[in-house]
Amino acid sequence: MKTALKHLIIDGDMSATIISETIETDQLYMGSFQASRSGTATGSYDIEASNDGINFVQVSSVALASNHQMITLTEIPYKYIRFVFTFATNTGTLNVYQYAKGV
Repeated sequence: MKTALKHLIIDGDMSATIISETIETDQLYMGSFQASRSGTATGSYDIEASNDGINFVQVSSVALASNHQMITLTEIPYKYIRFVFTFATNTGTLNVYQYAKGV
């Protein structure tokens, strides 16, 4: 089994919506995203998925409840995923780490 840790979003400006790079999941079967916020931004953290790499659909959403949150994917039956911060109000800085397990 292989694992990988990546700093996916570095000092993202939370005064607007942020979309991470697309992650190809061919060799992955589970993973997580750790989001850390400084500031007072409000909105939601979303995981979007796609099988064609073009049309993405929200498959998970979490409202900002604290400065540090974890989103876990116990199964990844999609070809591509990405992390999205959907802006609502205020400002802040966002850092997101992605951890994945696969073959």
